[in-house]
Amino acid sequence: MRGAFDRVLVPQPNGQKQSYTHDEFMALPVDDRVRVILARTATFYRGEIVIDQTEALKGIRGPR
Repeated sequence: MRGAFDRVLVPQPNGQKQSYTHDEFMALPVDDRVRVILARTATFYRGEIVIDQTEALKGIRGPR
């Protein structure tokens, strides 16, 4: 597993949810990832446990 999450569910326009691994989510175009993150519509998981978006994203931010 990379980062603080290993799976993310993202709602699609048709009402379905698309599941992505960490690497698949990170491979999405930046504008798609930013849109989902800002809308707070994604559900992040570590194993089977739902984790807070802020916690999930800590691992992908660069140093401050």
